[in-house]
Amino acid sequence: MQVFVYVLLLALLLTGCGEQHLAYITNQGDNTVSVINTRSHQIQATIKVGKAPVGVAVSRQLQRAFISNVESNSISVINTQNQQVVATIALKGSPVGLAMAPNNQTLYVADWFSDRIIAINTANYHDQREVIVAKAPAGLAVSADSQTLYVAARDSDEIVSIKTADLSLLGRQKVGKHPFGLSINGTQLYVVNVYDNTVSIIDTKNIDAKNGTQKRLKVGEHPYCAVASATHLYITNTQDDTVTIIDLTTDKTIATVEVGMTPEGLSIDKANNQVLVANWGTNNVSVINMATHQVSHTIKTGDKSRAFGQFILAQ
Repeated sequence: MQVFVYVLLLALLLTGCGEQHLAYITNQGDNTVSVINTRSHQIQATIKVGKAPVGVAVSRQLQRAFISNVESNSISVINTQNQQVVATIALKGSPVGLAMAPNNQTLYVADWFSDRIIAINTANYHDQREVIVAKAPAGLAVSADSQTLYVAARDSDEIVSIKTADLSLLGRQKVGKHPFGLSINGTQLYVVNVYDNTVSIIDTKNIDAKNGTQKRLKVGEHPYCAVASATHLYITNTQDDTVTIIDLTTDKTIATVEVGMTPEGLSIDKANNQVLVANWGTNNVSVINMATHQVSHTIKTGDKSRAFGQFILAQ
């Protein structure tokens, strides 16, 4: 019996089933999600979802991945244990950006065309709140204490902060032209300004201040998304097919990594010391080794991979 248990545990370890390391990549062109085992760099499953999936938010605690389907006005809910769609949340708008609160109690949805944010109770999908924000909300980020939501308002060139308890407005701050992707690390908020080819770095303690509270760093051509580790910032540049890596201790670019065509979403896989990048133009995912700043693997996915949001299951 002891030998059997040992063999079973060893098999689980080798296959990655005992401890999940999964990435959920939305493929907007074929209405699927590619599930990648980030240890083996193999496709574990391909899941049919709604029309034109874009955004992703995952929760290890809930064992769920949430997918925004912009053209079918819905959220697909995937059970991350068996890779099956277990629920579809119908909405009256066009969901794009998603963010899960760190306490796993609320899923936030950016309704691009209706200028609003929808807050969905993860214990009861019918329990929804909403608030109108600035024009064309895109990227979302939630503070570590789950008390503040940050919204990139693309068409009004600003960041809006919202109190999550009652969805009341806390503040606004102008950034560059057409902010889209957001990333938060501690009190630092990173905002990708698509038309400026810059990233704004904002101290969230001074989100309402008008001057002198943000830095803007030049990146590549037509940046899209950003993700930050404790020491580095990674930004996808859609029109030069690269990822810019910035050292956050010096605010200097230390590497520019060539990836696939039109890279969009990206996430950090802390457990395996790598960054995964979804490439819209080449229908694949580039894996960047965080130690060497080089592409170590390329994984074929579905048509028009976007993966906008945090798509790697938290370790």
